[in-house]
Amino acid sequence: MNKLRGGIIAAALLGLVLLASGCVYFSSVYEVTVNADRSGTVAVTLTMNNSTFELLDLMVQGNTTIAKPLPQYVNDRYFPGFQRNTYNTSSGGVIYVNMMFTMTASNLDDVQYIDLTVSGSELVFQDQRFVGLCDLLLGDPACPQCIYCKDVSVEYKLHMPNDVTTTNADSKTGTLAIWSFNLDDRLNINARCNAPPPTTTTRSPAPTMLVVLVSLGAAAVLLGRKNR
Repeated sequence: MNKLRGGIIAAALLGLVLLASGCVYFSSVYEVTVNADRSGTVAVTLTMNNSTFELLDLMVQGNTTIAKPLPQYVNDRYFPGFQRNTYNTSSGGVIYVNMMFTMTASNLDDVQYIDLTVSGSELVFQDQRFVGLCDLLLGDPACPQCIYCKDVSVEYKLHMPNDVTTTNADSKTGTLAIWSFNLDDRLNINARCNAPPPTTTTRSPAPTMLVVLVSLGAAAVLLGRKNR
């Protein structure tokens, strides 16, 4: 048995121990802002305790078909096109690793899994990523079933351009809707608000006929004075 394979097996055994002992902490916070012109931002923060991060990082880098750091792998597989930032925090003597992924889009409807449409007088927002994300994680070749979907908590914050009228969120206040769930709930995020009026470009009014006649008259007077 080579050292690489031995390391992967050791990491897998460590993962089983961590899961059985309840030492795995994994949470995610999604925050989406929808602007009146349908542009917006998406920010995702994945937080885990350091032991979980080291386990997953070892599994990913030890897979010969992947062989890249965990933040880069998550970025490429789950958040393509997003900017990435990784930083540590601590609480109660425990170190947590935070992987943050952000995107600014001129049209949020172009972002994968997000649907943003106008239905009648309402702006309709849907994020369907969580419907199949659990299956995607369980089938991940880097670390199959090393994270149980029921152990991953999700907090989703949505900022709409107008007050939220209809939603399946746990709570809503004005333009903000918030969901709290576990990944295995396979929740389809949806919310509605009154659609903002379409943006238009303001143009200077065309000169009136009176202004044109006055201008022509003034030009004629000046011309007459020059010819004297």
